[in-house]
Amino acid sequence: MSEESKWELYEELPHLEQRRPLWETLDNELAPERVLYPGSYVDISPSFVFRDVTYVDMDQRCPAFFADGAVQQRVPYSFQFIHGDYREPLAVAPVDLLLSQYAGPISHYCKRYVRLGGYLLVNNSHADAGVAALDPDWELVGVVRGSRLSRDAEGYFEPKPGRVANREDMIESMKPIGYTKAASNYLFRLESTGNAHNE
Repeated sequence: MSEESKWELYEELPHLEQRRPLWETLDNELAPERVLYPGSYVDISPSFVFRDVTYVDMDQRCPAFFADGAVQQRVPYSFQFIHGDYREPLAVAPVDLLLSQYAGPISHYCKRYVRLGGYLLVNNSHADAGVAALDPDWELVGVVRGSRLSRDAEGYFEPKPGRVANREDMIESMKPIGYTKAASNYLFRLESTGNAHNE
């Protein structure tokens, strides 16, 4: 695979670039110094906004992509890549922001790497927002529609009639349940030390 074609792995997914306004909103609101993005695949779009991002993924195409000179020349800020399973221990410093996008129960397995008072941005495609909502360590502090963040988070994660929210079941199945009110992404803050870093 040529250098150009490695960058094309990113260009083949134009929706990734559409996330940049959301990253800019979070940067303006939260100003995170360190960001962790498990299950990233080749979505390097956060590194066009955040100054220090660690990516984690098991896909065999990822190591060559993140190590490629053509990729590194295009990205303005520092980043690291870990080729591995985010469910296993990771050698990462405490982070200010954890990203969970379409990659399973990251809020459960990677909470340990978030500093006390740090944040989680999560969608519910693999039930992870629902998992976080049932975790007493995480507090819902905002919701996102498109790239706009609202701090009005009342009324979310109320199951539709006949649905039951069970955290362990959602972690295992990665299947979301239906809620009466939904957003594209949710912002949680880590309020309890639990298994998290508190440096």
